[in-house]
Amino acid sequence: MLERLKFGSQAGGARVVLLRASRIGDFVCATPSFRALRAALPSARITLVAQSFAAELAARCPYLDRFEPFPGYPGIAEQFFEPAAALRFFKTMQAGRFDLAVQMHGSGVYSNPFLLMLGAKATAGFGGGLDAAVPFEEGAHEIRRLLRLVEFIGAAPQGEATEFPLWPRDHEEAENVLHGLPRPLIGMHPGARDAGKRWPVE
Repeated sequence: MLERLKFGSQAGGARVVLLRASRIGDFVCATPSFRALRAALPSARITLVAQSFAAELAARCPYLDRFEPFPGYPGIAEQFFEPAAALRFFKTMQAGRFDLAVQMHGSGVYSNPFLLMLGAKATAGFGGGLDAAVPFEEGAHEIRRLLRLVEFIGAAPQGEATEFPLWPRDHEEAENVLHGLPRPLIGMHPGARDAGKRWPVE
């Protein structure tokens, strides 16, 4: 699928939109897939649709070019659905004439209809009703599940390591918070709501 974008009429300028309207941990778990897509389509313009708070996360990510706030949609609980806002959103997105839309948001029961409303020439994701789809594997780790999806459409994985780029002001703020504390410091965030987003303790 990606080969057609790379060598077709839109060569060097493919327009790709990704749906990932979840929380911070979900965004971080998707960074290996973002990296794989960018490596496969180095000149593409990649847009992320996500919750409004993720705008700064997208700005930090070197694999994304543009951000669009998720307007809410029936059945997708992450955000309250406002029909008028959704209509404006779909009109704007359809005018963008995307070459490919990729659903990276769950099993597809509710997110696939949303993806189809973006009006892309081709669609891919989990579940049915799309041009290219893989089964949503319950219990799989989120990083590997997403990498399996992007590999299926033609993006070779570039490793499983997650990324969260830091800006100079992040280091300054951390120094202010941690100043005077005895070293070494160990920071841990082992939890997640979904077991599929946690590595085994071992």
